[in-house]
Amino acid sequence: MIKRAAVKSAIIILLFAVLFVVPGRAEYRAGPGRTAFNPDDASRGDKLTKIWETIIGDLGTNISSPVIYLGHIYIGTRGGILYKINKYDGSFASYHQLTGHINGAVAASDAGIYFGCNDGFMYAMDHDLTLKPGWPKKARAPVAGAPVFAALASVYYVVFSDTAGNVYFINPMDGSVTTVSSGDYTAAAPALAGNNIITTSPSGRVYKTNESEATAAYLMPGGSYVPAVAKNTEDVFVADVTGRVHLLNIMSGTAPAVSDLAGKLTNPLIYNTGRNVITAAVGSGSLFWLNGDSLAAEKTSTGSMGAEISGGAAGAINTFIIKKNGSIEAYDNEAGHTGTMETGAAVFGSMALDNCMVIYGSDGKLSLYAVSDSIDNPPGYSYLPDFPNPVEISGSAGSFSSAFKWYDIYYENPDSGRVYITSNQAVNSAA
Repeated sequence: MIKRAAVKSAIIILLFAVLFVVPGRAEYRAGPGRTAFNPDDASRGDKLTKIWETIIGDLGTNISSPVIYLGHIYIGTRGGILYKINKYDGSFASYHQLTGHINGAVAASDAGIYFGCNDGFMYAMDHDLTLKPGWPKKARAPVAGAPVFAALASVYYVVFSDTAGNVYFINPMDGSVTTVSSGDYTAAAPALAGNNIITTSPSGRVYKTNESEATAAYLMPGGSYVPAVAKNTEDVFVADVTGRVHLLNIMSGTAPAVSDLAGKLTNPLIYNTGRNVITAAVGSGSLFWLNGDSLAAEKTSTGSMGAEISGGAAGAINTFIIKKNGSIEAYDNEAGHTGTMETGAAVFGSMALDNCMVIYGSDGKLSLYAVSDSIDNPPGYSYLPDFPNPVEISGSAGSFSSAFKWYDIYYENPDSGRVYITSNQAVNSAA
């Protein structure tokens, strides 16, 4: 075998996890149902380490939540900047500057990026973060929550809600806007249940809205500042500040089950659809795992958190709970504690889980935690006969994730650039 001139390169193996929502889109809290549950996520609290952190925003109460779409993370800041960040190393891919705070998360799809702003506009951008023609659209009030993708009556919509109770059904194909109003203040992002958009209000009312009308479906004894969570097309979970969790049938307007957790409940619910279990976190630091049918407490961890809770998310193996002091606690499916991570700053938004964890802190830093795997090539060089001009290869490859679904292998030649060895290779089991 003839050795060619030594050109130092490295083989890089990229391993990706398939998105947990409908292929081709990603949304706040794991999809339109706002369950905050990713069944394909295999993250474990005792294995996660910080891979990178990037300063992206202002100091203070950063409440926008990150969204992972393919190989990038999208996040807005109080300073009005929407960032597109490389998931694998935290480098900046692009950004777009606006004039108002971006407090809500984006909805991402193959067609583009959609989000609202408290400047009173709704935005749609291509993936390079340039505005789409005909956008932004003017809302009647600030838009603070994340939009939702919805297919209603055979029409595909991007649905926004503003703080004044207006719901906007926007057809991205022709740009048409249908506005339906409840006339009630709304503080949380909309959710989708069947053919209805579900919103909650500080008045305690729960609204179901379609393209024609908004109807008050239910009245809770206390106000609500968190999104509804869809159990199925007709049933949703809602929570009020008095500490009650309600299983509501939006068609009949009745609640067959209510659980009183005896504490202030201002944290979004987490619904593990596979186990039919709701995780509810009372602000004082108590955790409850509730049966999804009866809302009876299956497990409790009363007062064990030691600090107020601000949110969380769940994967197939662990549920992660964010404390306002910046600690993240991990629990297994039997409610056993499996690990603690210290972020170093308060966290007020929801995390994104996609075989890694992404959070945005009050210190303006976006951080990614994941399982760090390393693959060291043997010393010497490798001969790759499939290349038209074989070269010596040296270096190492790295990846992060737990359950790999597909991967690319390529090498970087300093003279000729990237050459792919394999592309989009399927993996049938965890690597």
